[in-house]
Amino acid sequence: MEQSERPVCLEDAVDLHQVLHRDQRTVRVRVAVDAPRTATPRRLRRVARPPSECEQCQLAQLARRGVQPVCDLSVPQFRICHRHTSSSLRSRSSSSWFPVGSVIRWLLAALCVLALLPPRAMAAPTPTRSQPKWINPCGLNKQDVEQELEYQNESAASVTDLLQRIVTLSKNALDHAVQFRVAYVEETFQKDYEDHHRSWQIHHYDWLPNIPKQLGEKVQEEHLRAQSLEVALKDIYKYLQQYAVGLEQVVIDQKASGSSYKDKFDYDESLLRNVLCEVQVAMQEQGVVQHPDVSPDIMGPAFRDPTMNSTFRNVRDWIILRDYMNGLEYIIQTLEYFSKPQH
Repeated sequence: MEQSERPVCLEDAVDLHQVLHRDQRTVRVRVAVDAPRTATPRRLRRVARPPSECEQCQLAQLARRGVQPVCDLSVPQFRICHRHTSSSLRSRSSSSWFPVGSVIRWLLAALCVLALLPPRAMAAPTPTRSQPKWINPCGLNKQDVEQELEYQNESAASVTDLLQRIVTLSKNALDHAVQFRVAYVEETFQKDYEDHHRSWQIHHYDWLPNIPKQLGEKVQEEHLRAQSLEVALKDIYKYLQQYAVGLEQVVIDQKASGSSYKDKFDYDESLLRNVLCEVQVAMQEQGVVQHPDVSPDIMGPAFRDPTMNSTFRNVRDWIILRDYMNGLEYIIQTLEYFSKPQH
């Protein structure tokens, strides 16, 4: 049998107080208007408009205890009042907006970080090697070089300083190669270094510089006197670029094969680039226009074949290393000659 609905008045205050103090939680009951129900929910009241005196009394009692009624007026026939404490109301409201607020705060932080980044950092492309390492090794701006070529009144002391810096770097590069060449030859070819050097002394690659001396020999005085400093710098720069083409491939193959000397050759390549950069600076200071840059195509596919016989590859690496050391000797002797007071 259906029970008649009784409004809540002062006599129910104790029960209301117990309900509201139970864990300070809101007991929510959803009502579907269209769904049939056998009984009216305990904490859901249909309050007709306007509220009765008893209901006004109830609301006053709740207000004195810090309880706020939240009414839903979306249903025109009646008003649904849910009873919430202040703490539970704050808890529910904060839980409803917290995820959205977190996203907004994250987006604002990201925008602040992006605003602090310089334009290059925000739009930095993936690093790619647009040109060989031996071309413009110092990374000089072409416009700066052209402007510098207009001023060529260098003193004798400054020219000597330029040449001595090249000589010093060339000696450092040569010393490093000399330090491991004996162990490299004897371990790779299972042969005495001097015997191995004599066996291959007459062999030469056309794409490497043809220098008028052999490794360990002196440059002829006649050759030095027949040169000018401008021509010497231009030729030296070209020679170093040719050696760089060969050493680059040596380093690639040494690393691919897991050779114990891969780091040695890699460091040789770095030292070569240092010398090359210093020669580039000297040419700029002296107003010397370089030869056309050396193309990697001077080293044909036969010398780059990854499937080549290991014996052929080892001989190739030795000839490149040998000619590179011979070229450094040539640079040292030639520039020391032009560093003398009479020049």
